[in-house]
Amino acid sequence: MKTKIYTQAEVNKIKVDEYNKGIKTALHKSIVSIMAAFNIVLADKYGWYSEQLNEINAMVDEQFKSINEDYNTLDELIQAVYEDYGILFE
Repeated sequence: MKTKIYTQAEVNKIKVDEYNKGIKTALHKSIVSIMAAFNIVLADKYGWYSEQLNEINAMVDEQFKSINEDYNTLDELIQAVYEDYGILFE
C-alpha cells in the first residue's frame, strides 16, 4: 500500500476547508438553537400553534436565504430592525 504524501499547499487547503466546515457547523447550530428558543417562547408564552410557527420559520429562512444570496447583509438586517422598531442587538 502506497502512502500519500501531501504538499504544503494541499495541507493548507485541507486545514482551511476543515476550519470553514467547523465554522459553518457552529453557525448552523447557533441559528437552529436561537430559532428553537424563539419557537418555544412563541408557543408557551403566546400560544402559537404549529402552523404559525412553521410559517414564521419559513419567513425567517427566506431572510437568511436573501443574505446568503447577497441580496442584503446581516448588518443591514440589524440596522433595519433598529431603525424600524428601535430594537438594538448588541
